[in-house]
Amino acid sequence: MTGFRLAGLLRVRALREERARAELALVQARAATASRRAAEHERVVLSASSVASAGTPMFLASVAARSAEVSALTDALVLQSLAQSDVAVARDAWLAARNDSRVVQRLAERHADEQRRARDRSDQHEADERSGSTMARARQPRHQVDPVCGGDQL
Repeated sequence: MTGFRLAGLLRVRALREERARAELALVQARAATASRRAAEHERVVLSASSVASAGTPMFLASVAARSAEVSALTDALVLQSLAQSDVAVARDAWLAARNDSRVVQRLAERHADEQRRARDRSDQHEADERSGSTMARARQPRHQVDPVCGGDQL
């Protein structure tokens, strides 16, 4: 019975998978934050109204504020799009790490199955040997007849 030769590689790949999963979670959190910010800016832009009855300075200030908020919304939407791209890249990296880990994990499972089958065969062989020697002893006659004397010997 031998140990699994790729156990070290399995540990390394499992760590890589965990690291990729943590990175994916971090990127997903950033994407969620970017989406919330974009939604907030969108609500502000949609709720902003122009001041038509006020004088020119008030009107110009409201137009400038609305323009600034639209610019902030545009920036937030770009950041949201970039964050979604980062999520896709991180998800692909995690899936690749997961697949690499699963390949070695399946090899480890196959090795464990082979080891178990070898143990079972060994146990069965040992049980057969014990059973066979018990049967052989049971078949031997207890009393043998001495061919010279013709009598029983013990």
